[in-house]
Amino acid sequence: MYTVTTRSVLSPIAECVSELIQVVSESQARDTPLNDLSSLSRVMDEQVHQLITIARNIQYGTPDDTILADELSKACDEVSVASLMLIRATDDLKNDPFARAPKQTMLDAIRGILSGTTHLVYAVDDSDVRKIVVACDTAITLYSAIPGIPINPPQPLIQLVQQTANALVTVVQLSTKRVSELLQPLYQTRLKGAIKTLQRESPLMVTAVKTLILGGGRPEASVAVRDIEGQLARNLEEIKVIVQTRDDPDTANVKFKFDLGKQRAELLRVQRGLCPKIVAGENVVVTELLDEIVDLSTGTIRMTRDAIRDVRNPNGVVRVDALVKELNSLTGRIQEAVGQALADPRNEEYRCELQTLLDSQSNRINLLEEELRRAIITELEGKFADLRVENDDGVSKRLQVAAAQGDQEQTVAIASVFQDNAEHVVRLATLAVETTGAADPQLAEEIRIKISDISGLAHVLSAASQALAKHPQDGTVLEHTSAVSTAFQGAINELSNSLVQQEGLFNGFELIAAAKTSLEAAGVAYQQAVADGHEDKIKPVGGGLLLAADRIITIAQSERENAAEEAYKEELTAIIRKAENVKHNWANRAIVSARGVDGQVNNFKEISHVLMNVMNSLRDVMITCRGVAAVDMPVPLMPLPALPGRTDKLAPVLPVAEIQRRKSEIMETVSEEIMPSPVAALPQEELPVPLTKEQAKENPILAAAVDLKIATAVYVSHDNVIVGKAGDISSLFTEMSALSAQLRRAPEAEGKARFIQIAREITRSSEAFTTKSNELIRACTDRRLVGRLKSDVERCLTLGQQLRIVAAVKASEPKDVDKEQQLIVCARNLMKTIEESMSNCEAASLRAGRVAGVLFQKRVHSRKFMAV
Repeated sequence: MYTVTTRSVLSPIAECVSELIQVVSESQARDTPLNDLSSLSRVMDEQVHQLITIARNIQYGTPDDTILADELSKACDEVSVASLMLIRATDDLKNDPFARAPKQTMLDAIRGILSGTTHLVYAVDDSDVRKIVVACDTAITLYSAIPGIPINPPQPLIQLVQQTANALVTVVQLSTKRVSELLQPLYQTRLKGAIKTLQRESPLMVTAVKTLILGGGRPEASVAVRDIEGQLARNLEEIKVIVQTRDDPDTANVKFKFDLGKQRAELLRVQRGLCPKIVAGENVVVTELLDEIVDLSTGTIRMTRDAIRDVRNPNGVVRVDALVKELNSLTGRIQEAVGQALADPRNEEYRCELQTLLDSQSNRINLLEEELRRAIITELEGKFADLRVENDDGVSKRLQVAAAQGDQEQTVAIASVFQDNAEHVVRLATLAVETTGAADPQLAEEIRIKISDISGLAHVLSAASQALAKHPQDGTVLEHTSAVSTAFQGAINELSNSLVQQEGLFNGFELIAAAKTSLEAAGVAYQQAVADGHEDKIKPVGGGLLLAADRIITIAQSERENAAEEAYKEELTAIIRKAENVKHNWANRAIVSARGVDGQVNNFKEISHVLMNVMNSLRDVMITCRGVAAVDMPVPLMPLPALPGRTDKLAPVLPVAEIQRRKSEIMETVSEEIMPSPVAALPQEELPVPLTKEQAKENPILAAAVDLKIATAVYVSHDNVIVGKAGDISSLFTEMSALSAQLRRAPEAEGKARFIQIAREITRSSEAFTTKSNELIRACTDRRLVGRLKSDVERCLTLGQQLRIVAAVKASEPKDVDKEQQLIVCARNLMKTIEESMSNCEAASLRAGRVAGVLFQKRVHSRKFMAV
């Protein structure tokens, strides 16, 4: 079920089929008589024939599609034969309810109906996909012919461009319709991105061809036509790939090159088992764990050094290098501490020292991630500012001016710098995705598309500008260059908005902090220019101050736009207004004269501090307002107090910025005191340990279930339906994993029935999970969170339904490898979605106050237990 239509058609049939499979399987397992199902089989037969009639009508509407006719004929025959088998089997069972052969025939018939119906629906859907593919191929063929058409006479070329435009309209219309059909957000994002790129870049072909014709076939115009044709063809090929993809993306297994968060999680997994193994005297295991710790630390250092290569900001590089050296030193000290602890396993002082070093090691990786992200943001902000044409001192504006003035030598030199900066933005943006994309793979995919747009358009704009420098009086060349510049600026603004102007891969606090760093650096440069008496530098450096201030204001405005709570919006509005007033007071002075600017800049820096505090106040409130208990019982959350100068009404709707990144730093709600001697005082399920790589490879569903269990173990489940249901789902998948392996070895009827029952229980738990999530959605005052949660809820429901169907088919064919793989992907995707949704629910609960009635309380496991 990968489209809305296939889901709406197949879901009811699949539900009925799964029910029948369970009933028959239970009857086989217990050797009990089967109730009379003959009337039900005839009702299903009527529904099947209605579906066949609809499919035939679709076929008659597309008489030229011979593939559809052939596939529909086979599918209709398959489902008709299976339906007839079902009627005969139920009639036989009516006469002899204990008969075994008719029961098996009935199971075969049920599977045949589901299989035939699936083939029938997919045949119709494939017909729609072929229309898009044919339209894309037509457009590609027309585009590829344009560079080879002579310009004299021009009519054939003009006519071909018009035909291409019409073909592109067809592609966009069909593809846009397909977007609303797709169920997978990742594919929706990719398809929407490809369509948007086509719409942005297709007008460039018109201006390029116009320049080619009116310019008499200039070589640079021919090159421009070929470049644009290549970009459009690549986008059309991307659309073809997306619409023909049927498999669900395994979102739980998406890899990111510089995922330091994953490294830290792996390190924590290994660290957790080290001290207990030392106490147990398992020296061989301790040595293996220590080797893993060293490998993970070394791998993290290597990963960080590879990532920082694309960062040119010396301050960021220095800070990262310092942390890398500290991490390297800590790893050596941990090796020594392990040696000490092994020599005297009962020495508590040695173990505590080791645990402190392990904590410091994990903390350094966390700081490494923070510093790397900050360095990326700061450098991206500067590069985006340089590439914006509104910046009079930026490279884009200088390129535009030099080309318009016909200064060929200067244009070539600036174009080289422009392309270098654009390529650097591409590398930095790619680095941002590879370091932070794991938190939101869909957004990461969206940004990858925007990065690709920048890369292609930068080359085209550079070439167009150099052509304009050669022919500054040619109106058609100017028109084409302006069109390319507009497209490039649109693409750069979209990428900038996604990365550094609003919360996305980076949270609001990080963006404000990086912008403030840029402001301070610009302030230092400004003061230096004033001290040196370089009047020619005061204007550009003052412009840099303005850009840094504008970024801070823009981020705050984005936060305000995404807030629905009036009190919070009013507070942000007041801060923004004050910032704009201060900026207005010194803006002109900074560009014209140095007099009186320093004080105004310092005032603006103070305002940015206030804004950071407002956007980061959530963390402080969570740290100071959550209780601590010495027993394994949740402590009620204290009411969130109003911050200084704010109303009580504002307190429950504090900003969501920084929730994702700082979750590991937030003060835990419940502390469990463990006595020194009996380790069993803490229930084992309270300390779930991830599977090793080898175990996870052998048991992928179990590995995902354990990961979900770890995520839920962070919270107190008492009085929290969301956490409770997530824990239930984890336990059910653990049982399903074991039962799936058992069915592969010995497919017994009783095991099949239980397997189907587990899938139904998971579906019900998913529905309960989403029901409570919907309550948070209605109460949440942050539009970004609302959007994310709605997407999570829709995906949970879809995957829950899909799991029930896949499990039923898997139970009927336990040894089918394809069905097993479908089950694995579906299970992992569902658990990953539940885990992400739970995190979003926690964030939403903090923006919904007590209205939603959901309190997320965290527990921490005693350090003493970790050491002993």
